[in-house]
Amino acid sequence: GNHEQMMIEELEFKLNSLGEEVPFADEEEGIWLMNGGDATLYSYLTEETNSFGEIVKTRTYDTKTLREDLEWLKSLRLFLEYNGLMDDKGQHLLVTHSTPAKVWGKYPTDNQQFKDSILWERISFPSKIDGIYSVFGHTPQQLKATVKDHFANIDTGACFKRTPYGRMTALLFPEMKIFTQKNIEDDL
Repeated sequence: GNHEQMMIEELEFKLNSLGEEVPFADEEEGIWLMNGGDATLYSYLTEETNSFGEIVKTRTYDTKTLREDLEWLKSLRLFLEYNGLMDDKGQHLLVTHSTPAKVWGKYPTDNQQFKDSILWERISFPSKIDGIYSVFGHTPQQLKATVKDHFANIDTGACFKRTPYGRMTALLFPEMKIFTQKNIEDDL
């Protein structure tokens, strides 16, 4: 998704320009850090045992693991297409981060406009793509997923700890069964 792309761009730049010295999260603000990246970056801090025998985070990053994870993120596909999985209307399943409606079939999948749209597009009610049932997220829906005859936006803001968001949603296709779990850190 777009947050992973921001992470790749921000940390690859820092690693390539600074070597192994990645600035500590509170020393520099980038768009990824301001959008949850600070917590992710914190998880890469190395640990040591202090004089009381407690494990504490250091101000040094595990850059080997960070580089490996960045390479893994770069290897991920932008979409999953299941041609053999069809609903009762003959639509096969397409799973993307954001709605593909503006670019699907119009641009090659390695085209930058295609990539940007798949990662960043925010359309509440995308147009129909012939023969495809589109499942995506990126634009949090309040209280429940938006499920229509040709698409489902299943992003219900699991990262948020407040109503009307704070839920993780999944869709079983082609049965069209919705599963929802509220954020376990939330007291909704």
